[in-house]
Amino acid sequence: MRWLATLVCLLPLACTEEQPKLQARVLSTGKQIQIISLHRADQATGEPTLSLHYVTGLKIDDRVALEKEVEEIWADLRKEAEAATVSEVIIDVSEAPVSRSRGFVLRRNPDGTWRRSSGFLPNNPATDPPKSAP
Repeated sequence: MRWLATLVCLLPLACTEEQPKLQARVLSTGKQIQIISLHRADQATGEPTLSLHYVTGLKIDDRVALEKEVEEIWADLRKEAEAATVSEVIIDVSEAPVSRSRGFVLRRNPDGTWRRSSGFLPNNPATDPPKSAP
């Protein structure tokens, strides 16, 4: 009987999924996001990558709102990516509670501009500075 009482006490702990510890970050626009992780890593190809995983209050299927939020984050994250001299940025967005996610990948072109290689929209001129004349 004692083992049954122990099992009943421990069952809720075994059935609950541990939520990641979140770090709040305020963007330059004043919007606050909840970061699961932000780190630099090398891909299997040897390319240096900056990876951001955060939780959104939006629905993953709300393409327009999610695209706007990622663009807002990218405006700030771009400075960090350029300072870290990475060639790729991965922005992984998880719907709260962390269950479904969507990834956005940006690659740096040889001329220093960035292009979206995956995510909702093709290249967005608003995220790339105008090319300077030679």
